[in-house]
Amino acid sequence: MLKISCATVDVSPVTPQVLSGFAKYKRPVDKIGLKLEANILLISRETSCHLLVSVDWLYGTQGLYRSLLEWLTAHALQKDVGVAVFASHTHFAPQTDIAKNFNRSVDDAYLQDVTRRIVSACETLFRNDQTPFAIVHHRPQIFDEVVYRRKHCSHFSLGRYKMNPPGIRLAPDETVDIDKRIRLIGLHSLETDELLAIIGSFSCHPVNYPVPDELSSEYPGYVRNRIREMLNKPALPVCFFRDFPVM
Repeated sequence: MLKISCATVDVSPVTPQVLSGFAKYKRPVDKIGLKLEANILLISRETSCHLLVSVDWLYGTQGLYRSLLEWLTAHALQKDVGVAVFASHTHFAPQTDIAKNFNRSVDDAYLQDVTRRIVSACETLFRNDQTPFAIVHHRPQIFDEVVYRRKHCSHFSLGRYKMNPPGIRLAPDETVDIDKRIRLIGLHSLETDELLAIIGSFSCHPVNYPVPDELSSEYPGYVRNRIREMLNKPALPVCFFRDFPVM
């Protein structure tokens, strides 16, 4: 029987950080808009134990993955183990991977602090009783909210400061057929039917975030908060499984 325990951890930095998703924003910022989170699912059965972590970064890191795998291997004795780290892909997270983000420096102290916070939460989950759970799969469609974000322009166009030559623009193109499905999985207690956690996967690149000098979980964090408000469950773990996991 599958059993689960869940946790949410604040991973907002306490020191100034450079935004990971924008080449033009080079100055470290220390203001926090929507707090950054790691949402954690520890799933076990008799012969295996799996740890799934959704963290509000642009990219997951091998360092976090290896640390969690080492921890789980040491604790889940005589069980098959697996770890997957997913990034919610917010562009307003701190820099985490020097190879992917404009060759800027990475704050190793911040990465180590996040790893420590997540491991500490996992240790608490491992000590607590787990809950048998069921999986409920939903596939809503919201056609007015999803649009392809690159547009081919065959002529010169006026930009904010200059004329842009023909080419690909970061602009909406409603003529392109894309996957508009929003995939949601609810994890419910088999004993009480209580909703224990939500897993979501959908297109959520930031669009015109009004405060470019804040660290933030925008836009996934906004969606997560609205889900919690609608369900009146302010501590509900909400995971975003998108992009390629580190596993």
